[in-house]
Amino acid sequence: MGETAFILYAAVYLALGMAAMLISMFIRKKKLSGGKDIKNPGEEQGAGKP
Repeated sequence: MGETAFILYAAVYLALGMAAMLISMFIRKKKLSGGKDIKNPGEEQGAGKP
């Protein structure tokens, strides 16, 4: 009984950690792509192109 509860606890803990990482990665990616180019943060997208 004790080993089964521990394995279930470990699986849930691991799943919550993975979900938190995915959410934070999604938020970070959404925050970075806020209308400006990531490589040239000082320029607007399309600036300098003919």
